[in-house]
Amino acid sequence: MTPEHDVLTYVEPEPGILNGCLDLSRLYPDLDRRCRFERQWSVFTKIDGWIPELFSRDDPDRLGFRSESFIPSKSDGRPPVLLVLGNPATHSVASGICFAYEGKGHEHRFWVALGETGLLAFNFDASFASLTQLEKNRIRRQALLDMDYRSPFRIGIMVYFSIPTPASGSTWSGVSGLLRLFGREALDAIAAAEQRRMDGLIRGFIGNRGAVITFQRDAYEGLRPQDAPAYRLALAKRGELVGTCRSNARIPLYGAPPTRLLHNRQAREALQRVTSCHQDTIKRI
Repeated sequence: MTPEHDVLTYVEPEPGILNGCLDLSRLYPDLDRRCRFERQWSVFTKIDGWIPELFSRDDPDRLGFRSESFIPSKSDGRPPVLLVLGNPATHSVASGICFAYEGKGHEHRFWVALGETGLLAFNFDASFASLTQLEKNRIRRQALLDMDYRSPFRIGIMVYFSIPTPASGSTWSGVSGLLRLFGREALDAIAAAEQRRMDGLIRGFIGNRGAVITFQRDAYEGLRPQDAPAYRLALAKRGELVGTCRSNARIPLYGAPPTRLLHNRQAREALQRVTSCHQDTIKRI
């Protein structure tokens, strides 16, 4: 739950699901900027067939939306690691699992890269490949929440910006799509609310042996303190971007390569480097 006076509030009705609500009257006190948003909104709603399912405007001043949150309530002694993405894709939110698929139903590069680097590999048998996409998504979601996977860590997956946009390939995709929809000033106000949500999540999910791995520039920048290294893509692509979390300086903050690059061998080697680096770090604690 978040304070009712905030520009962005959330509830989690069930594990894996996050419902958000934007107060547009607070977000746009200026009429011209509100009119600009309404024009953009009328275009945005026609971009993707999932948008009418995931967004609601029962009140003109309230923009409701569905998002995702994969934070296990269980614990088995493994140190927690939170993977933070930029924002969710509409088709994945509708499917109930992040990175539900890419292309024409192919396994998303994100899951392949996590498995190859040893960060997270599922215990699926050979029959998994023959299942429908709906069944695969349901099984993967439950495995995440039940911690039914091979990993040295207790994995949580969260988005920095909770508002979904269409998948890559659209001019409205990703965080750049949010900027196009809301405008810079409004998106900065949204980011401030998202930072408070993330700071609380980090405090609740991660102890002194945990870590945060981000896969997107805004996520890394929003979670680091001013005195931590600034985001540099070149460092992220080499697995050498390491800072600390603003909510707790004892928690390492890693900047991994963006998910769009994870089909690339160099990017996967960088993610492997981040995984190994943190394993070495917790051994010294």
